[in-house]
Amino acid sequence: MNRTPWRRQEPLDHVELARLLPVPGDPEPSRGRLTKLEEHLVSEIQQHAERRAEPPDG
Repeated sequence: MNRTPWRRQEPLDHVELARLLPVPGDPEPSRGRLTKLEEHLVSEIQQHAERRAEPPDG
């Protein structure tokens, strides 16, 4: 089996893996951001429902 040259022979330990991964973001969006996301979601659902209600061309 060919190994890529950057791959280590031994597995990464948890400390080294944590150092390589990006820091996780804040799990809670701000209230304003959450409101915008909710508005966008409702808008997408409404547009999808309208497209499905239109009669097919032909």
